[in-house]
Amino acid sequence: VKNRWNQVKTELRDRIPAFIDEQSQYISEQADRNFEVWPILDTYVWPNRRIPGSYAGEVEYLRSWYLERFNWLDTEINKW
Repeated sequence: VKNRWNQVKTELRDRIPAFIDEQSQYISEQADRNFEVWPILDTYVWPNRRIPGSYAGEVEYLRSWYLERFNWLDTEINKW
């Protein structure tokens, strides 16, 4: 696992945040309609820990969560 992780981690680190951005742009109109039907942007919805308050905030939270998790995985995998 460690060897494979170290082979692909740079690509994962670089490509996934870009993919999140691309997909968030692609579905932005649908997201607007979603939040018109279900106005939950400023509402706590279990199990979400944060309430970003906007679609852009939700996307930014996902991107930052991914990078934090990526860094944690990299540290844990490379400990051994």
